[in-house]
Amino acid sequence: MLMAALMTVIVFVTVSPTLGEQFGKLIAISTILCLLVYVYACLALLRYQHWVPTSAGSALRAWRPVAVAAMVFCAVVIGYADAPSLWLTLAVMILSAIIYWLFGRRWQVS
Repeated sequence: MLMAALMTVIVFVTVSPTLGEQFGKLIAISTILCLLVYVYACLALLRYQHWVPTSAGSALRAWRPVAVAAMVFCAVVIGYADAPSLWLTLAVMILSAIIYWLFGRRWQVS
């Protein structure tokens, strides 16, 4: 629901005079948001290893360099975006950090 609402807002924010330009902006923004989800998945792999049983946890540690490399790759690709897209990405990151800070502790398993 959050992604649908966000994409609806983005459609109205990126209104352009031509249809091709509009679709180009939507493609760029949706690509950036998908890459941001990959960054969050890599952060989860790095952050939440202690929740996994010991045998699987050691296997996860082997994937840490891959997660770091994937985060760097996604950051570089996002960095090539135009300034308005980067501002939108920053806004989404701030919003997701606030949501995590407010509700993240409820979802954590002790």
